[in-house]
Amino acid sequence: MTTLDSKSVICANCENETEQTIVGSTNQFGSSDLDLRPAEMMRGTMSYWLQECSDCGYVAGDISQIDDSTSALMKSDEFLRIQNDLAPKGMERMFIKRGFLDHEMENLEEAANNYLHAAWAADDFGNSKVASECRSKAASFFLTVIDDEPKNLEKITVISTQLIDIYRRSEDWNKAIAMADD
Repeated sequence: MTTLDSKSVICANCENETEQTIVGSTNQFGSSDLDLRPAEMMRGTMSYWLQECSDCGYVAGDISQIDDSTSALMKSDEFLRIQNDLAPKGMERMFIKRGFLDHEMENLEEAANNYLHAAWAADDFGNSKVASECRSKAASFFLTVIDDEPKNLEKITVISTQLIDIYRRSEDWNKAIAMADD
């Protein structure tokens, strides 16, 4: 069973008060996909994994906190382009914005995960173009994470398994086979 609660949150970027849905608890029935997308019921909570300010578009796990660097990034042309792009839908765009912010703040593993989450949302909306673009970005960032941590075999194994499935879903068979062979 999933429990949800509503909470009033003040956005740290624009000081707008907004209602956010918080996941109190959830569970999973079944296994995660190879790219670690959780099974239901947790899968159904994706739209609540991040909070988004309805006024300025700031997106984070908790929008009541922000640092100066992130606030400055939100004024960038790239962030505004993402914010105003109509191709990705609400949940897709939310994860893309967070992925962009994480990438710019050099949190590459978080960026990869958020782009992957955007791809899952795009799959659900039937938006294959956005899903493909997001998987490509996720794969690129995951590869950098692997290169940066060559001795963390557990992390490399998990990310490599995710990459095989990312490449498979992107129909990039040669990369999927090469990753599986490695």
